[in-house]
Amino acid sequence: RAARLVRTPAVSPSGREILFQVFQDGAWLMNVASGAMHRVLDDASAEEYAWSPDGRQVAYHSRRSGHWGLWVATVD
Repeated sequence: RAARLVRTPAVSPSGREILFQVFQDGAWLMNVASGAMHRVLDDASAEEYAWSPDGRQVAYHSRRSGHWGLWVATVD
């Protein structure tokens, strides 16, 4: 994302994708081979990602409920 701070990248178990936070714009997934990106979480506070071993889900922390907590999302 042009002119936006990118933080907390996490490489998928397959090494084919990278999930990262774009400051104030949620979590984005980038395909390493093509460079294509799309937003997978619109939660601007989501950060610090950990992939499941099968690469289908990611755990992260967020304060979307008003308090910091752990969340799990399916990534596609």
